[in-house]
Amino acid sequence: MEENFSIQRLQALILRFWVEKKYSLIFPVVIIVIVFSLISITTINLNKHHEGLGSVLAIIFGKWVFLGMLVYHLYLAFAKGSGCVKTRLLHLLPASAAEKFICLLLTGFVLPFVFYFTVFQLLNTVFVFTTSAKSLTFLQLMFSDIELMGHQAEFAIISLMLKFFSLLFYYFMFHLLVWGLITFKEYAVLKVFGIFYLAYSILGFVVFQVFNAKFWLNFIETAKRYATDSPEYYSQLSWTMFVVFFGLLSGLFYVNYMQFKRKEIKV
Repeated sequence: MEENFSIQRLQALILRFWVEKKYSLIFPVVIIVIVFSLISITTINLNKHHEGLGSVLAIIFGKWVFLGMLVYHLYLAFAKGSGCVKTRLLHLLPASAAEKFICLLLTGFVLPFVFYFTVFQLLNTVFVFTTSAKSLTFLQLMFSDIELMGHQAEFAIISLMLKFFSLLFYYFMFHLLVWGLITFKEYAVLKVFGIFYLAYSILGFVVFQVFNAKFWLNFIETAKRYATDSPEYYSQLSWTMFVVFFGLLSGLFYVNYMQFKRKEIKV
């Protein structure tokens, strides 16, 4: 099909996904509503000037459940039912490769993320106005483990760098999962995590052989001193490194699209 982009065809693809998967979408929504409600419940009667450990741990648990549900949505969009990437049916639909790929990304990540973000804010607002629950932001949910580490290990001074690193890590895992769901026919998510864990273990072992623990401790202390002595330059450097690495990781978007397009051409 001619590679022109049509919003109408994209909307038709999204509607088709909703018709086919609407019952499968009930499970993650119910789980998320329960978990987000429990997070707000744990903050009831919490001293606003003191983060209770139980509340922080509940928020950390909620974050990982949220990320797990996003993986589930990727699996639904890319590897289940008649819209499966590994079948001929999706590739034979009267739409361009770009429209199909964007539809997969919207239904697999963007729309669920926006929906759960809205659910979290609405639920927390309801609990704040109806009980004595503490007001929470979505950023507190995403960076709860870093905030806990900052309180316990005095890492708050370099929290900006740690938060940027976390975002890059999640962004990398997203592209890696998309690549795997296009590449593998069966158990794609498990294979991607297996490959990542193997690479992470080998790379971690090699890196720690070259740079011992003392090197990392010195690096952290240097970063803390630099952040304290030159906060403006530290912030600029952190932003610059984030933008550079974000751009490099975004190259995987094009790689994934070309991989998907080649698979469609072969059908």
